[in-house]
Amino acid sequence: MKNRLFLLLIAVLIVVPLYAEVGVRECIAPAAAPGTAYRLAPDSVWRNVGTLRFNNNGASDYVISVIPEFTAGNTANRLVEYQITVDGVVAGTFTRRTPEVFPNTQLMRAVASGLADGIHTIALRARNLSAQQVLYGRVWITPLLVDAAENTVRNGSGAAVTVTSSWTNLAQVNIAAGSTKMLYLVASATVTGGTSLTNVQYRLSSANVIDTYDDTVPDVMSDGVHVAAMYKPPTTSSATYWFQARTLGGSFIVGARELVAQTMPHFTVFEATGGAATIPNNGSWHTLTSSTVPSLPAAARGLYGSDGSGYTYFTYNGAKTHAEVRFELETPYPEPYKFWEVGWIGVQPSGDRKLEGMMADWEQLGLDVGLPFTMRLQMRGLCSGGPSLSVTKSRFQVAVVPDSYAFTSAACSVNPGVCCANNPGVCQAYECSMALPLTTGVPSGSCP
Repeated sequence: MKNRLFLLLIAVLIVVPLYAEVGVRECIAPAAAPGTAYRLAPDSVWRNVGTLRFNNNGASDYVISVIPEFTAGNTANRLVEYQITVDGVVAGTFTRRTPEVFPNTQLMRAVASGLADGIHTIALRARNLSAQQVLYGRVWITPLLVDAAENTVRNGSGAAVTVTSSWTNLAQVNIAAGSTKMLYLVASATVTGGTSLTNVQYRLSSANVIDTYDDTVPDVMSDGVHVAAMYKPPTTSSATYWFQARTLGGSFIVGARELVAQTMPHFTVFEATGGAATIPNNGSWHTLTSSTVPSLPAAARGLYGSDGSGYTYFTYNGAKTHAEVRFELETPYPEPYKFWEVGWIGVQPSGDRKLEGMMADWEQLGLDVGLPFTMRLQMRGLCSGGPSLSVTKSRFQVAVVPDSYAFTSAACSVNPGVCCANNPGVCQAYECSMALPLTTGVPSGSCP
C-alpha cells in the first residue's frame, strides 16, 4: 500500500445501473509524517483509530478487512482491544497484542449484513488496556460489497475450550451455496492460555479440509488469530463448516471465537500456495508464489472495469528483521507488460514461528477480458546483509469483482452529505481519515 493514491473526499453525481451493488472500496488513510504518529492513550477508553465513510448503491453485505500499521517507538506485547463498527454498530470485537518488531501490521476481519443503500461509516475502534501508549502510522480499511440478498451465517462463543493434539471444534455453521455462488469463510479466535510458542494449527473444513494454517501459542496472552478462505462448495445442498484447532504437542486454551460464512457470486479468483522459502535479506523483491488466470472471463469485468479483494497469509520461521510483502498484478496489455501493485505493507518476523496476514484490493482496473493475467506474492528484506527471511508456507486468494459504478474526482456540491441524501442512487460519497491525535518525537525504524 506504499505510494498508492488515496482520496480524502469524493462526492459526484452520476448515472448508475439500477441493481444491487457488488464492488470494493479502498481506504488507505494519510500516513503520519516522519517523526510523528497517531497516539492511542493508555486509558482504556474506546476511540476511533481510522474511518471510511462512503455510500453503497444498493442494500449490501460487507466483508470488511482492516490493517492498522504500528510505527517504531511502540512497546511490544501491549494489550489492545479492537472493534470493527458500521455506523457505530459492532461487527466484531478482537483482543490483540502489539507486535514484537516495528514497524509492523496486523490484519482483522468482520462481516456486516443488510446495510441499506446510502452513506455508511466503517470504523476501526480501539481501547488501550496497557500502561504504555500505542502508536499508529495509518489504517487500511477495505470492504467487499455483495448484494444483501446473499446469505450470512455466523456462530461463536466466549466460553473457554481446551485444544489438544486432536482437532477441536471452535465454531461451526450450516449454509447452502447455489451453483453460481461461493463462500467467504471468516474465522477468529483469542488464545488465553497454554505453553508459549507451542506449535499449533488451525483449519477450515467441511466434508474435506479447505485450508490449514500454521502458528504457535502466543508468547504473551491473551492474543488473537484471524484466518479466512474463499471456497466453492462441490454441492448446492446445505453443508456444515468447521473452524478447528489442534496442537502439535501439549494443549492450549481458546476463549472468544467466531466463524462467519458469507455467500457471494462465484468470482474469478487468483490463488496459489507456496512451500518453504528462504529469502535473502538484500532489498530485492523475491516471489513466494504466483498464480495465473489463463483467460479473464467477461463476468469478471463490469461497466467500469474490475475491482479486486483478497488476502494472503504466510508463516514466518526466522530471525527478527525488517521486511515488506506485496501483491503484484501483471497484465500483458497494453504492451509492454504492465505491473500493478495491489497491496504493500511491512510485516516483520519476530524470531518465532508465527502466522501473519495481509490483504489486496483495487478499484477500477481496466482488465481486458480474454487476456491472461498473473498475480505474484513477493517479499523482501530491508536490512541488507542481515539474516535471511524464512517462510514455511504461503497462500493467497484474490477475487476479481466486476465494477459497475463510476468514481471520479468531480465535486458534487459544497455539502456532499446533503447532496447524496437528495440524490439517492446517483451519488458517490467517499472519505478516508485517521481519527486519533498526532504525537511527535517518534523514532524511525531501524534494523535489529
